[in-house]
Amino acid sequence: MKTIIIDSGGSTCDWAVLENERLVDTFMTQGMHPMKSDIASITHRVFQKHASVKGADDIYFYGAGTSTPLLINRIKASFKDHLNNNQKLHIESDLLGAARALCGKNRGLVCILGTGSNTAIYDGAQLTKTVASGGYLLGDEGSGYHLSKTLIINYLRNNLSVTGTAIFQQYIKGKNIDLVNSIYTSQKPNAYIASFTQLLPLLPDMDKRNCVLPCFKEFIHKRVIPIQYTDIGLFFTGSIAFHFKKELEEALKTVNLRPEKVEPKPIEALIEYHIENL
Repeated sequence: MKTIIIDSGGSTCDWAVLENERLVDTFMTQGMHPMKSDIASITHRVFQKHASVKGADDIYFYGAGTSTPLLINRIKASFKDHLNNNQKLHIESDLLGAARALCGKNRGLVCILGTGSNTAIYDGAQLTKTVASGGYLLGDEGSGYHLSKTLIINYLRNNLSVTGTAIFQQYIKGKNIDLVNSIYTSQKPNAYIASFTQLLPLLPDMDKRNCVLPCFKEFIHKRVIPIQYTDIGLFFTGSIAFHFKKELEEALKTVNLRPEKVEPKPIEALIEYHIENL
């Protein structure tokens, strides 16, 4: 029995191959989002390069952008040339993957803070309630995009310290107008803006806090509190939650909340969930 587990975020995608409940291969590709990526090309390269993925009985795809039949069909189409009638492709949301990884069969409020952001209540088997993300144009509070956008605005409006401004200018090596032009002429402005997240840890603490804390507080008030239950734990995964855990805990403390668990990626725990339960 061979199973492939795919956990895809907006930027990167983790693959794991299980054979007879034993992990035999893991690797990473670029993110496989049906609205942003050429998933067919990615899957084609994977099936050419990695012999371990061939002959799988089940493929579990957990990903962002699985909210409509149209997007799900795009994912299905990208795998059709690599599957026969006896193989099954299961397409689920990245939120369900995170919930299974973080909570197992227990209840919890699950949050993803990565390139984008998401929240949902998990009852131990399925997602029961969520607050729509809306994507980077309409929401994605607390995401890498949101933090980076706040950083850029603070720079453009001279709200960074002298040291922070110097660090930012060294990073962009250009004038303000060049930065604005680069954003507005980029083919993927959200990804370009989100890339500035890597600059945040280099800034003085006050500059970093002034960018990160307001974003996390907005995320909590708009995406967590509306569905928060007092009797369930709060679980986080994603690079932003993990790398800015200190600021996240500080923001949660202002509303008397604390995280039960904060993990950078769900893939390792998701592997264990599949071995034990599926």
